[in-house]
Amino acid sequence: MKIVNCKLQSVKFKRKSRNIFLILTFVICNFHFTFSSYAAFMDTGYGARPSALGKAFVALADDANALYYNPAGMAFIDKMTFSATYTKLYQGIPESLYDGTLEYIYPFSKHFKLGLMASTFNLSGADAGYAEGIYGISFAISPSKNVVADLSAQKTEPNFKMAVGLNIKALNKKYIENEWTKANTLFTTLNKWNFGIDIGALFKMKDVIFEEFNLGFSLTNINEPDMGIAATSSVPSIIRAGFSAKLDYNLTESFEFKIRGIDWSIHNGVEYWLFGPVVADLSASNSSANRSSILPDTWTNFGLRAGVSYGSRKYTDASGGISLKLPLGFVHSTLDYAFIYPLNFAEGVTGTHRVSLTLTEL
Repeated sequence: MKIVNCKLQSVKFKRKSRNIFLILTFVICNFHFTFSSYAAFMDTGYGARPSALGKAFVALADDANALYYNPAGMAFIDKMTFSATYTKLYQGIPESLYDGTLEYIYPFSKHFKLGLMASTFNLSGADAGYAEGIYGISFAISPSKNVVADLSAQKTEPNFKMAVGLNIKALNKKYIENEWTKANTLFTTLNKWNFGIDIGALFKMKDVIFEEFNLGFSLTNINEPDMGIAATSSVPSIIRAGFSAKLDYNLTESFEFKIRGIDWSIHNGVEYWLFGPVVADLSASNSSANRSSILPDTWTNFGLRAGVSYGSRKYTDASGGISLKLPLGFVHSTLDYAFIYPLNFAEGVTGTHRVSLTLTEL
C-alpha cells in the first residue's frame, strides 16, 4: 500500500508541476520585448506547423522545418522526409505577397543527416516586382551512443542526447525591371547574390517532471551577408534560444527568445495531438478489427496548435493551426495549416494563411 500511495503522490506531483509550468510560461509571454522588421529577408516564419506555434521552434525542431530554425534537429529525423509549403502573406494589402519553401532530408546514417532547402519570397503588383531566394545544404550530426552515455555518466541507453547542425546557403535578391528601376540611377544591377551560414545545437533530456525536455540554440546568418544593390545592406544575424517540454504524452509546449540585429522578440506555442498514442500502438498491430473498434474510419492523427508572439512597437501576432496525419501506402503524409493574425497591423489586413505538406518514408 505504501508503494501504491507513493506512486499516486508522484503522479499528482507531476501533473501539478506540469500545470504550473504551462501557466507560468504563458504569463511570461505577456511581457514585451523590442521587435522590428528589416526590408530584406524578413523573418516571416517557415512552415505551417512552426507558424501555428508562434514560431517557437528552435528547441522542438523535430520535422523538416528544423532546417530553418535549428539545423541540429535534423540529426534526430531517421526517415527520408520531403516537405513543401505555400504562404499567402498579409491578405488584404494591395500588393500580392507570397512565399514558398521546399525541404528534403536524407539520413545517411543514424548519426549523420543531410538536408536540402529552397525558399522564395515574392512581391508583385502594378508598380512593384521583387523576389528573394534562399538555397542551401544542411548537415547534422549526433554523437554515438557511447559518447553520449559517457557524458551522462550512464552505461545504458542515455537519457541525454545532443546534436549540432550547419547550413550553408546561397542568398539571392532581385528586382523586376520596370519604369521605376529604369529611372532610378542607383540600380546598377537588378540582381544580387551572396552566401550565409547558420549553426545550431539541440539537447534532449528525459526529466523527472516532463516526458521530454529540450534546449535549443541557433545562429542564423552569422556572417551577416551584404545584400545591398546600391549601397551596403547587411542581413542581420538571428540568435534563437529556447526550450520545449512534453508536458504529457500528447501535449507539448515550446518557448523561444529571439534576437535579430539589435531587436528582440519572444514566442510561445502549444501543440496537442488526438489519437496519437493509440495510432502509435495500433500501427504495429495487424488487427484491423481492433483499429476500427477504437478509432474513426479515417484512422488519422489530428493535431491542434496555438501560439503567440509579442514585441514592442505594437508587434503582436496570434496564431493557430491544425494537422492531419494519414498513412498512404509507402509514405506517411502530414497536412498542416496555420493562420497568423497580426493584432496591430495595417487596417484591412486579415492575416496570413500557410499550408504545408510533408511526406515521410514509412
